[in-house]
Amino acid sequence: MRRKLLKLKNKFFKRVSAAGDWWTRFLRLRVYSLRTVKDYVAMEEKQRFSWRTAKILFQASAEDIGFDNIQDAESQTKISRSYVSGYKPYVAVLKNVRIIGNSSLVYGGHAAVINDTLADIEIGQFVDMRNDTHVLSQQEGALTAIVPKAKLTVDRAIHLSGLFAVHFGHWYAEYLPRLRHFENLDDFASIPILVNSNLPASHMELLRYFCDNQIIPIDDTDCVLVKELLVAPTITFCPPQFFPNHPVGAVRPMLTSLQKDSEAAPYATPN
Repeated sequence: MRRKLLKLKNKFFKRVSAAGDWWTRFLRLRVYSLRTVKDYVAMEEKQRFSWRTAKILFQASAEDIGFDNIQDAESQTKISRSYVSGYKPYVAVLKNVRIIGNSSLVYGGHAAVINDTLADIEIGQFVDMRNDTHVLSQQEGALTAIVPKAKLTVDRAIHLSGLFAVHFGHWYAEYLPRLRHFENLDDFASIPILVNSNLPASHMELLRYFCDNQIIPIDDTDCVLVKELLVAPTITFCPPQFFPNHPVGAVRPMLTSLQKDSEAAPYATPN
């Protein structure tokens, strides 16, 4: 009986190999539930297996981000002030998780995908992940994705790789601000940083201005298994893209003016 089972097993894997890449992709197809980092940490803390337990290492109170609305770019005349609601700062460690180059998603245990933006309880449902090539479809509270086999294993690293990181606006406003949270770690300078392998020289120059950490580049299609992945939030809600005809402006206004003036400002500069 044992020989027959072994023979059937070998026959199955021979057929899988002969089927080619599409079959391999099918076997790695999975539906993942969406979790914020906070929710994932809470879920992990309920488990008894310490080898995987995620933890919050640092957290602080949220702050609003102030903008001076000005009359025009030349005069810099201030006519009002507006604020964006900021995310609550934190640094969390996620254990034995996978990330993919050019993707902002973290794939953890319990068939969970971890991302504060996508799992935002109010407006995450309107975030369109069509530019993430490993995401096949999105459902309410979940997504279907193909996660390739990990080509590299890293013991401990900071996560600065992600979707649209190659665009300077995203790199400057979405990714680099996370460093101010990581700097609260005593051993920050000794922790490698994961980045997209195709970052332009200007991006790397700006990163080097803030720190001299070891850099680990990740190719677009490569999957990395990280034993301890350090993650932190960006300044505020920053989606890669919205679905067409989204009602986000009605659900949560992105800018709330705290000082009302007679004219609307055509320009805004951060504090």
